[in-house]
Amino acid sequence: HHTLHRLRWGPGGLLYMLQGYYIGTHVETLYGPRRLNGGGLWSYDTRTRRLEIYSRGLVNPWGMVFNRWGQSCQTDGAGGQGINYTFPDSVFLASPHEHRTLSGLNPGRPKSCGLEIISGSHFPPGWTGSLLTNDFRANRVCRFVVSEDRSAYSSRQEVELIKTDHVAFRPIDVKMGPDGAIYIADWYNPIIQHGEVDFRDPRRDHVHGRIWRITAKDRPLLDHPDLIGATVEQLLEYLAVPEEWVRLHAKLQLKQRGPAEVLPKLEAWLSSLDPGSDNYEKLRVEGLWVYQNLNVLNTTLLGQISKSPDHRARAAALRVADQWSSMLPDGGMGFMTRGVRDEHPRVRLEAIRGLSTVGTQTAAVEAMKSLEQPMDDFLEFALWATMRDLRDRWLPAVQAGRLDFEGDVAKLSYALRAVEAPEVVKPILTL
Repeated sequence: HHTLHRLRWGPGGLLYMLQGYYIGTHVETLYGPRRLNGGGLWSYDTRTRRLEIYSRGLVNPWGMVFNRWGQSCQTDGAGGQGINYTFPDSVFLASPHEHRTLSGLNPGRPKSCGLEIISGSHFPPGWTGSLLTNDFRANRVCRFVVSEDRSAYSSRQEVELIKTDHVAFRPIDVKMGPDGAIYIADWYNPIIQHGEVDFRDPRRDHVHGRIWRITAKDRPLLDHPDLIGATVEQLLEYLAVPEEWVRLHAKLQLKQRGPAEVLPKLEAWLSSLDPGSDNYEKLRVEGLWVYQNLNVLNTTLLGQISKSPDHRARAAALRVADQWSSMLPDGGMGFMTRGVRDEHPRVRLEAIRGLSTVGTQTAAVEAMKSLEQPMDDFLEFALWATMRDLRDRWLPAVQAGRLDFEGDVAKLSYALRAVEAPEVVKPILTL
């Protein structure tokens, strides 16, 4: 159960896969070797065959989900911090040989297996955006309400969706179906330990299992859309529905149709959007994700969304710019430079990590400018990690006296402390 599992498509068309702590993976790819010792989350581009590590850590990551703006959360089947807010190159508990890690949003909460986000019109509006995960040890399905909190989120546990004293109820996965119902995979076994209980114990159930279907009372189920037979125009209209399942699979169908068939109609659809609509910024992000699914660069749309009045759209645009860095003339430097000065901390977080991908000395200097605005734990981790990633770009220049981060002693001090290397002793003494 630590090997690759929980495959899930992201909004931009990448495939994500979880790996547990007791696995060491070494993969030769077209872009060089990729190595992940311990737990983590992989991303894979089925078109370019690029395999990358999205995040590291968690003892046995066993659930991940993207919200409607492309931000991600994970759960840990062996850790105890509830919902974990994750972003590119974030690092968490139990990642081997890491100097520091991030904490989950619910310290002390139980081990959690599987993760799903409520969307659509079948469940009552108050449930929209709630996260469902399974506490398989305590025979219950838990609900968490997640709210924005500076660069990250805060998470509050609510009353369980299901709770029973039946000891064989062992929920291990949760998914929303296209009908709007919740589906729970139940391992159905009173014994869950690996070796604490004899493997020949007669209470172990080797033959039963259940899938539960949960609906909202007195609320109609949703009609299953015919995505396979839909026209491109119909698929684009599906991007406006509230159901995440429909939006995701509409984008995957558009990906299958290919650029020649989709692009002319996509451009017309984007032009037809009403700027006065409450959903305007979100629909433009959906359109940007369609371009990403098709692997077609659109710098005009990317630039427009990166200046959106909605910080969630700006953050989504910078995530796409980071993933498009190899196709952008400057590696995305222009987008990240503006983003690191953004008024919203989550946009700054995306920009800081994007500057790590840009990979230049100038990128390191720009990343340090984030210290000019208020920091939080997630922002500070992102900056620390970026300066470590870029140390070979900026540290030699500091040692040679060619770089002092514009004479800002606090910035230089922070950068030198971040790399934790003997080479910093001489610059510090000089300072």
